[in-house]
Amino acid sequence: TDPYDLLAIDYELPDLNGLEIARRLLLEDQFLPIIMVTGKGSEQIAAEALKLGLSDYIIKDNPQGFADLLPSVIDRALDRTALVKENIAVRTALREGRDHLVEMVEERTNELRMVTDNLPILIAHLDTEQHFLFINKTAELWFNRSADEILGRTIMDVLGDTAHETFMSSLDGVLAGQPLTAEKSVAYPDGVTRDV
Repeated sequence: TDPYDLLAIDYELPDLNGLEIARRLLLEDQFLPIIMVTGKGSEQIAAEALKLGLSDYIIKDNPQGFADLLPSVIDRALDRTALVKENIAVRTALREGRDHLVEMVEERTNELRMVTDNLPILIAHLDTEQHFLFINKTAELWFNRSADEILGRTIMDVLGDTAHETFMSSLDGVLAGQPLTAEKSVAYPDGVTRDV
């Protein structure tokens, strides 16, 4: 059968009350706009209807006139349902777009890692507080430590006091954006001296 655009259900029915029917229908289509119609006003029924997720609640003997009020209640329920569905569609599209971007960034990061890991030079990215954010395989070999032992740690932690002091004057200029060309022999914590 074709889905309904909207249902108006009377509260008092022969076998079940309108709330029970609405509950069953909403299990099949949670976005189905349902308006509860009742002969007499009851705050308890109205509260239960809205809590259940019904679009609106209208009383047949409303002083404003049931027949006059019903079209605007129907329009409001349909508009609200359309907005909810549109909101869900937008959120789904945004989530899918974000997931696609994350996937693309991961692919590009893996490609960049493959390139940098195959270069015979040490490549490292530091933040302004001198914490390692990225290193390539050559850096792991150079420092004789795995990336897990280096990333997130400071230069001082990784290189030790002597090597850190040797690099500090040059490093301050590099962190300030100045180009650097230098040659130094540096004693590392593992006891090996390397020419840099």
